Formats: sequence, C-alpha cells, structure tokens
Amino acid sequence: MRKRTFCGTGCIGLLAIPWLSANLLLGQSGQVEVKQAVKVPLGTADQPVYLLDFKYAFPGKEKVKLENFGEVSGEGQLRYYTKDLNIQFRDSANGGIIQTMSVSPTGTLAGSGSIGQMPPGVTDFGAVWGEEEWHGKSTFGDAAGKVLNRISGPFFPSALEGVSYFITPYFTLPPLPAATKTSPAQVAVSVSYPHATVKYQLRMRLMECRTQSDCQDVAATGEFLDRGRKLVDRILSGFHELEK
Repeated sequence: MRKRTFCGTGCIGLLAIPWLSANLLLGQSGQVEVKQAVKVPLGTADQPVYLLDFKYAFPGKEKVKLENFGEVSGEGQLRYYTKDLNIQFRDSANGGIIQTMSVSPTGTLAGSGSIGQMPPGVTDFGAVWGEEEWHGKSTFGDAAGKVLNRISGPFFPSALEGVSYFITPYFTLPPLPAATKTSPAQVAVSVSYPHATVKYQLRMRLMECRTQSDCQDVAATGEFLDRGRKLVDRILSGFHELEK
C-alpha cells in the first residue's frame, strides 16, 4: 500500500488575496467572463492548481465543446480545478475554434495545510461502482459539474480518447446514517462519459486514515463497501434529478 498524507478542509483557514481584476472576453461569437482564477494549495510549486470559475455565452449555439472538459451547453457557468489557465471553446458540430482565452490569475488562497489531496489519475481507478445511461436534456458535462460541486466541491476535468473524466480530490467518505463509530476514510470519485454511446460510469478509490497525516489505500470491503455504496447512490440520485 502507498502511504500518503492528507489534511482536509477543516485544517485550513482560507483567505482570498486578489492581485488582478476579473477577466472578460467579448467576441463576435460570444463572451467569456472569469469570476475567479484562484491559486489553491494543491499541486506543486512548478505545477500550481487553480480554482477556475467562469460564465460564458454563445448565442445561437445549443452546445459547444470545451477543450479538456467535453460538451457543454451553449450558455452556462462552470467551476472546477485546473493546472491550465487557457480556455478554448469549439463548435460541437465541426470542431472549429470559436473562442480562446488566456486567463490571468485573480488571487490565491492563503493558509497552512491543504484543502484536499490531489486525486488519482484517469487510469488509477479500479472497478466500476455504478453505470447508467444519460438521457437528460442538458449535456452530461453540465450535469457532472452540478452534481460533483454539490456533493464534494470542485473537481478536475480531463478528456482522453473521446471520453470526458470528472475526478474529485480526496474528500471525507461520509459515514452511514446510523453509525455510532466509523473509521476515518477519504475517497476520490471519477465520473466518465460516454461509454457505449450514452452510458456514464462511476469509479471510486478509498483511503483509510489512521490519523490525518497517515492515509493508505484500502480495499472496498465491510464498512468501507457500505459507505461507498451509499455515496454512489447519492451521486446517481443527483444525476437522476437532473434527468427529470
């Protein structure tokens, strides 16, 4: 097992320190307005991570493709973690570039410790915990953003061989409702789409934490299996709500 260190959200007092005003790009095809591009205490000194929060609108386009994210609606707001401060939108139909923006950082989060641990890579997750078809009116990218931000907070988007991945940093695995005593554990969640044209898949990776500074990978058995399944049900329910 690989040993890791972890310090959760409760370990840090966060303070936004602005150094640049918000970014705004107005173009003939639409506009992008960055509300936040804040450096967060994740990643490394040579590969910093930013919390990116922006609104966009491309009139007349029902869907567009965001580079390294996937298909999203033609107008909306996105909030996620990234190491790349370049935003590029493409036409969903022909793949042509419709808007490119180089974002300037708007601040940093100061404090001691980390707001979470970097997630595993796309190929580091194991078996599928849940698989269902997506038949919502919105794009799956829109839905994934809403569900994960609601349950765990910002996530890391990526795209590989035509599949979009939305992966959370490690966060506290919720206890069972009736549990009086639970083992401290962290979980990272991967949601990916599409598989077999319309299916999305949910994977997880678990760590047991003897202390906040001593966490090790753990198999999904016993209590961890039950807690993992409960979290899966909650995530799937979030997608079901957005399909109505």
